[in-house]
Amino acid sequence: MSAEANKALVLEAFDTLFNQRDYVAAQRFWSSNYIQHSAHIAPGREGLFDLIRNAPAELRYEPGVALADEEFVMVHGRFSGTGLPRDWVAVDIVRIADGLLAEHWDVLQDEATREESRSGQPMFAEAFAIVEKAPTTHRRIVTGHRDGASTVLSDERRQAYAFQTVEGFEQTYIWATKGITEAHPDVVEAVLPKSAIPVPEGSLVQIVTFPPRRGDAPSGDPATIAQEYRERLPGLAETFEPGGSMMHTTQTLDYAILLDGELWLELDGGETVHLLSGDIVIQQATRHGWRNKGSRPATIAFVMLGG
Repeated sequence: MSAEANKALVLEAFDTLFNQRDYVAAQRFWSSNYIQHSAHIAPGREGLFDLIRNAPAELRYEPGVALADEEFVMVHGRFSGTGLPRDWVAVDIVRIADGLLAEHWDVLQDEATREESRSGQPMFAEAFAIVEKAPTTHRRIVTGHRDGASTVLSDERRQAYAFQTVEGFEQTYIWATKGITEAHPDVVEAVLPKSAIPVPEGSLVQIVTFPPRRGDAPSGDPATIAQEYRERLPGLAETFEPGGSMMHTTQTLDYAILLDGELWLELDGGETVHLLSGDIVIQQATRHGWRNKGSRPATIAFVMLGG
């Protein structure tokens, strides 16, 4: 087969499987000895077919630029309706043998929004994807005692507060205590969010998402931003230094656990620590600031202990 015929074969195969979901017809395109190199897909032809069978009904594949060189075909495309927060932009490389798709490699990326793109150009086609973000929630399970036995007192999802003055900045109060005595969720709810700083001998758990930002300080009217910070983060907002540097000091012992993304922790003298998902910072009442110099949001959990 010619290179052009191989390209047409791959495009037809992808449409038959991904869009038409015709598994019987798709078998005539894929070799029974199909070799899979993708880290996201189980081995063989059936591994790929099972992935699509279990995908949402809304799954859709859009091919873009397609190139062919002898038995190899490379297609730049987009997978939408995957059930994930972002569409996938993919480069699929397929080797053709005896008129069948015989081997596959891929490179996958979450599709970036206009705000996240450092190049200022869309990753696929000629326009940026419009991401309709669902409200962020965090599941919180609280255990305790009832009639002398351990049990779950509450199991719920807490919705993040999305700041109006800083796009993409979110904060969620999870839990607060006074001492180590057991507290009922209804009692804790009555206290939150009166302070973003734990009381003496108390604790506070909160989750924060920092949006990617080209500069250190949020853009927008400083007075309006400061007012929203004071309303949502009382006690903490007052610790931020003037001038928009976002440097601040709290008289607390903080355990900060980066859940997703990348962050940069800045300390005195410009000392900076680059943090990756899973890293943990033990912060002992030090002057600091959090920077997201990456291209995607970063979510971090704070366990704060009052002195």
